[in-house]
Amino acid sequence: MTCPRCAAPQDGSPNFCTACGYDLRPSPERPAARPLPPPVVRLVACPACGASNAASRRHCGRCRSALHEAPATATRAEPEAAGGREPEQRDSSPILLVVTLVAALAIVGVLLSLLGAQGVGFLAGPPEEPTEAAAGSPVLLAARATASSTLQGSGTTSYDPANLVDGDPETAWNEGSRGDGVGEWVELTLAAPADVTRVLLWNGYQKGEQFPQNGRVRQLRIDAGERTFEVELLDVEGPQAVNLPQPVRAQRVRLTIDDVYVGDRYPDVALSEIEVYGVP
Repeated sequence: MTCPRCAAPQDGSPNFCTACGYDLRPSPERPAARPLPPPVVRLVACPACGASNAASRRHCGRCRSALHEAPATATRAEPEAAGGREPEQRDSSPILLVVTLVAALAIVGVLLSLLGAQGVGFLAGPPEEPTEAAAGSPVLLAARATASSTLQGSGTTSYDPANLVDGDPETAWNEGSRGDGVGEWVELTLAAPADVTRVLLWNGYQKGEQFPQNGRVRQLRIDAGERTFEVELLDVEGPQAVNLPQPVRAQRVRLTIDDVYVGDRYPDVALSEIEVYGVP
C-alpha cells in the first residue's frame, strides 16, 4: 500500500507512514487508507546518444547534451530617427568601456563553466543523477511472450511475439489490428520475479531494407510491477535502451504502443527484439 498523504510505499501494514508519519489506522471518522496508484514517470530519449532521461531534466545524464531546445530570444528593432534626420553623434567611449567589461565577464564565465564541467575543485557542480541501469545487471530471459494481436504470417515468415525474445533482430512481432497500432501491446513474462532496471529494444522491423516500410513505435508505455513509465523512442535502426530511474520488482513487463511513426508501405507496427535487464 502507499500513504494517502505523501504516496510513499509502505512495507507490510504499519500504523503510521514511515515517511511522513500520517496515521494509517482505520477509524469511524477516517476509513482505512486505500492504496493510491504510483505516479507515471515520463522518460525522453536523448537526441544525441539515445539514453533515456526523466522529462524534467535539461541535460542528458550520459553525454550532457541538451534534451530540450532553448527558447528563442526576441530581438527589438532600433527605432528610426525622427523626421528622417540622422541621430546626433555622441561620445562612444563609455559604450566601448561597457562592451569591453561585458566581454571580459563573458570570457571569465565561459572559463568557469568549462572548469566546472570538468569537475575541477570547488567549481564542480553536483553530480548528475544516474540514468544508466545498475552495472552488471544480467539479461533476464523471458519465459513467455504474448501480444494483444499478431499479423498473420505469409509463407515461411512468422510475426509471432516469440520473435521478440529469439535473439535475432531480423525477426519481428507485427501487430495485427485494423487501426494504426495504438493501444496494442506485448507482454514478457520472466522466469521468476526480479528487480528490473533496463529494457533494451529494437524498434521497427529491422530486416534489410524493411525498416522504413513498416510502422515504428514513437511513444511507448512500460508497465512493470506496480510502476508505469512513458518513453519517447527514436526512429532509428539498432538497439536503444530505456533505463528505469530505480529498480522495479516485477515478473511481467508489458509494453503498450501510445503513438507511432507511420510506415512508408505497410500500416502494421513492428518491434524486432526486446531484452530485459535486472537483478534476479
